[in-house]
Amino acid sequence: CGATNLLKKEGTRIKGYNTDIDGVMRTIAAHCGEAQYGRSALIIGCGGAGKAAAVAMAKLGCKVTIANRTVRKGELFAERLISIGGFDNIDAVSMERAVAIADLYDFIIYTLPAAIEGLSRIDFSDKVVLEANYRDPQITSEHIKKTTLYLGGKEWLFHQAQAAWDIFYTTSC
Repeated sequence: CGATNLLKKEGTRIKGYNTDIDGVMRTIAAHCGEAQYGRSALIIGCGGAGKAAAVAMAKLGCKVTIANRTVRKGELFAERLISIGGFDNIDAVSMERAVAIADLYDFIIYTLPAAIEGLSRIDFSDKVVLEANYRDPQITSEHIKKTTLYLGGKEWLFHQAQAAWDIFYTTSC
């Protein structure tokens, strides 16, 4: 995904991994099952966590839309995933557009440390919402509806740690 959050020394080399991808996939699988073909995911933010979330949801079979303040950054990442990742179900939109079309998505994954303009206008009803921020969540109880499945950043972090454990203790050194 172009972002690394774990380094492991393997012999004389250092190898980089991204455990956020597994963290997202394991969190979603724990609540919704492993395959999500035909469903859609809106990823808000295109930093390291957002890129990992986009890859994870594409691997689960979702149509993925990446929303970023700088639309071109999201477009370039989508193009990269299409060309080298073999995914054909990824596109990018502006934050303003994301707020306007959020109701069309099954999953909303919020990866930003601060609230975007218009966050309070998003209807999270009947959605699975996963938020990366575990220290200062931006999606509050005011945003969550009775029909929203909210998955917090601590659960993502837990599953990410499990993936790191697997890398350190189940791969050869």
